[in-house]
Amino acid sequence: MGAVSSIILFFVSAALAVALGFFALSAEVALRCFALTAYAWMAGVLVLFLFYAGRSAKDFPLKISKKPQFLLAFLGIVGCSTYVICAEDWRFHVVMDEPILMATSYHFAKNASPALAKEGYRSGDDYVLLQKKSLVESIDKRPIFYPFLVSILHTLLGFKLENGCLLNNLLCPVFYLLLYAFLISWAHPILALCGLLGVTALPMLPWLFNGAGMEPLSFVFLLIVLLAAQAYLKQPSSQRLSLLSLAMLLLAQTRYEMVLFVLPVGLVILLGWRRRLVLSPVFILLPLLWLPYAWQQSVFRAQADVFQLSIAEDSGFEVHDKKAFSEKYVWPNLKETLGFFFDTQGVPPNNPPNSWALSIFGVCALLYFCFFIYKKRRSPFLSWPAQEHILLLFGLGVVCLFCLYTCYAWGRMNTGVTYRFSLLFSIAGVILGIWALQQLRFHAGAMSILVLGLSLLLCANTYMNRKYYAHRNPYFHCDAVYFILDCIQKTKQEHPLYLTDLFFLTLPQEVNTLTCRSVARNPSLFFAPRQQGVPIYAFQLGFYRNGRWSYCTPLEELGFPMQRLKSIKIHGRNPNVVHFFKMS
Repeated sequence: MGAVSSIILFFVSAALAVALGFFALSAEVALRCFALTAYAWMAGVLVLFLFYAGRSAKDFPLKISKKPQFLLAFLGIVGCSTYVICAEDWRFHVVMDEPILMATSYHFAKNASPALAKEGYRSGDDYVLLQKKSLVESIDKRPIFYPFLVSILHTLLGFKLENGCLLNNLLCPVFYLLLYAFLISWAHPILALCGLLGVTALPMLPWLFNGAGMEPLSFVFLLIVLLAAQAYLKQPSSQRLSLLSLAMLLLAQTRYEMVLFVLPVGLVILLGWRRRLVLSPVFILLPLLWLPYAWQQSVFRAQADVFQLSIAEDSGFEVHDKKAFSEKYVWPNLKETLGFFFDTQGVPPNNPPNSWALSIFGVCALLYFCFFIYKKRRSPFLSWPAQEHILLLFGLGVVCLFCLYTCYAWGRMNTGVTYRFSLLFSIAGVILGIWALQQLRFHAGAMSILVLGLSLLLCANTYMNRKYYAHRNPYFHCDAVYFILDCIQKTKQEHPLYLTDLFFLTLPQEVNTLTCRSVARNPSLFFAPRQQGVPIYAFQLGFYRNGRWSYCTPLEELGFPMQRLKSIKIHGRNPNVVHFFKMS
C-alpha cells in the first residue's frame, strides 16, 4: 500500500471515529457501548502495546558499557525504589479518587465492566450486583487503565483494597528504570544517578507510590512515551511509530489531563515524517482505537456537576459562575501554587510537602533552557538533536498542562486533595535541571560530586517532612473511609443490610447494600428485611453549612427508630461528619 493511500485511509478512520465518538450516538448509547467494550479494549490495546514494546526492546539500550556504570545504575534504581517503598505505609490518600478507583477495579474483576452498580445482595455463596438500567450515572469519569490493571491483581490474588497500593509499589522500580534510561541517553552516568536521587528527594513521591491513585502509572507511561518519541525521532520506522501511538493511547487513559500530550506526540510524528515518511497498520487504525475513550467522555455531557464543583466549594475552593474553567481562577490559583512550590517557612503546618530547593533548581534550569533555545533560534530546527526536540515539545506540553490547572476550579496545589498535581512539574524540573548541568560541562567531576552530595542531603532533609504530612494533613478525609471500612468489618459477620450512599465502599466488601436514596424514595424496600429480623445498619454523611448540620439523605425522616453507634468528624473549612447507625 502506498503512502498516499495509507494517509487517505488514516483520515477516513479519523472521520469515522469522530462521527461515532462524538456525534452519531446519544450519551446513553455511547456509555453503553463503552461499558460493553471497555474490558476487551483495554486488554487488546495493552497486549498490542506489549507486543510492540517487546519487538522494540533493542531500540532502548541503557548505554551502560562498563561494569562500574552497571553497578551504579543498579544501586541507584534498587536503592531509590526501596527507599520510596519503605518510606510510607500503604494507605488511601485522596478520598475523592482512590476508593472509587478500587470500586471500579472490583467491577472490572467481577463482571468485566467499569459500570459501577450501586446496590447488591448476597445469595448463598454468590454475590449479585444490581445494575441500574440507565448507565448515565453508573459510568465513572475517571480513566480506566489503572483500575483495569488492579483488576488483574484482584483476579490473581483475590479482592483486596491493598492491591491498588501493591500495583503502585510494583510500578516504582519500573519508574526509576525508565527515568534512568531516559537520563542516561544524553547525560553523564553520575548526573543520571543524581536525577534519580533528586526525584527521590521530592516529599510527594513516596506518598503517591504507596497509595492507590493513578499518578504513578501516568508517570511511568509518560516516560515510556518520551523514550518511544526519542527513539522514533532518531530513526523513524513503522514499528517505532506503532509503539509511540499505542503508548500515547494508554497514557491518555492514566489521567484525564494526559491527553494534552497528544499534541507534542503529533508534532514528533510530523518531525519524523520530514525525515522519513513511514506509516503502519496500527497508526492507520489508531483513531478507531480511540473510540471507547471518546465514548467515555459522554459522561461529561450526561452527568450534572461532573466536575464536583459543589464539593470544591465545600472544600474551600472558590467557584466562579458555576464554571469548572475560567480566567477568574488564574491569579488566585497561581498565587497559591507558587506559594506551595516555594514555601520556606519550615514550620508545620505551614510548610507543605514539597522541596523549595528543588523548585528553585527547576526554575533556574527552565530559565537556562529558554536562553539556550533563544541562542539556537537561527539554526535549522530540523537539525537539532532528538533530545532537544523532545525536551522542547514535551516541555511545551507540561507548560500547557500547568496553564490548564491555573484555569481550573480545583487548580491550586496547596491542599490535601491537590498536592499530587504538583509532582509532575517537580519531576520535570529535576529532569530539565540534569539536562542543564550536562550542557554546562565545567569541572564535571567536582560538579557531579557536589550534586550527588546535595541530592543525598535533600533526601535526608525531606524524610521527616514527608513522615509528618503522610499521617496528618493529606489524610484527614481518608480517616472517614477507614472508619466506614472498620465498621463494616466488625459487623459483616451478622450478614446485615447496609443503607448507605457510599456504595463504592460497601459493594466491594460484598455485603447486602441498598442506597439511602432508594429507601427514601421507596420505604417498602426497608420493610421486608426488617420483618425478617435482618440486622440493618446505616451510614449517614452530614455537612455543616450556615451554622447547622444537613445530611445527604436524612434517614430520620423515614420514621424508623435509630441508634447511633459511632461517629467521626472530618475537620476542614466546612466540617463533615459520618454517623454509623443501627436501625430497628
